[in-house]
Amino acid sequence: MKYLILGIGVLIIFLIGYNIFYCNQDIGNTLLLGISSSLFATVIFEGTLYILFLRKNHIPYRLWIALLIFKNRDIRVSMAYLFSIKIDGKFLLLRGENERKRIQPIGGVYKHYYTCSDFLKQINAHPACEVESHTDHDQDLRLSIPIARFREFFKWFLNGTGREHNVLRELHEEVFMGATQKNTIQMMSLIMHKCKSIAKFNGYDKANNYYRFYYFDIFAIEVDADKSKIGLFKEQMNRNKNLLLVTRDEIIKGEHDGWRISDTAEYIV
Repeated sequence: MKYLILGIGVLIIFLIGYNIFYCNQDIGNTLLLGISSSLFATVIFEGTLYILFLRKNHIPYRLWIALLIFKNRDIRVSMAYLFSIKIDGKFLLLRGENERKRIQPIGGVYKHYYTCSDFLKQINAHPACEVESHTDHDQDLRLSIPIARFREFFKWFLNGTGREHNVLRELHEEVFMGATQKNTIQMMSLIMHKCKSIAKFNGYDKANNYYRFYYFDIFAIEVDADKSKIGLFKEQMNRNKNLLLVTRDEIIKGEHDGWRISDTAEYIV
């Protein structure tokens, strides 16, 4: 920012000097022209930086408009990660334990640390759903924030300060909970890499007066090339009957054996 201010100052001085000494214009008009030109250049410069930031981070175009125009509304954000685990040419998914009969990818919402509470208060962020303090969900990055503060929040999230990075927590809870100590150690040595990130803007909810934004980091765990890893996951499937393998075509179709497959499963394919 200091370089931007310095640049504006240099531009104003240059325009004033040029118009006075070379164009013989009145100093008042010259000063007004210089300030106007500099303000215009600042708007263009800041706007360009903003667009580059949004494009770099795959923010949907519809959200761009909302960020620029509807600054008095709230946006509900959900910052999550999913695992793409391929075994025998199929993807490992999880049956939901509720009445909706839904199959979903393995993964969950990132959590923030209590050390960043001051920042979240500063941008007026609060849980999107009511949760009790100091429970498993009160640190979830599933928040409601003023849309005018979205850029600050998203830059903080990408910076990674004060939030969860180790994604093994959900893998342990959903796949390896109750596993043997040996299996747990094997889980911790799994090789994974972030293969892509997906930003999803679901538009405006008129009934509740907020926008909805979902962000997913997709982590691929290489299993097919290693028989010991295949055996590790199949052992968990034998122990936990909610784990199952689903084909790519079934994911695209959105149905497996009478169960609906969550739309988010397409992100791991």
